[in-house]
Amino acid sequence: MSLMDLDTLAQIIGVPEAARIIGVQPHRVREYIAAGQLPASQIDRTWILLRHNAEAFKRGQPGGKPGKVEE
Repeated sequence: MSLMDLDTLAQIIGVPEAARIIGVQPHRVREYIAAGQLPASQIDRTWILLRHNAEAFKRGQPGGKPGKVEE
């Protein structure tokens, strides 16, 4: 496994961690994912996200409204 792969793996988070970063409950993160506002991938029944997408989403939340995040 290359260092690039390890860096990418270190960026993968689940819904609970994304919720902590964004400052909302996990069900809200799943709503953002379902609405296409927060990029994520599903493996079986588990959603995974990239940490930088959750951080960018939080920065794009003026007044608590979700921001648009590019992949």
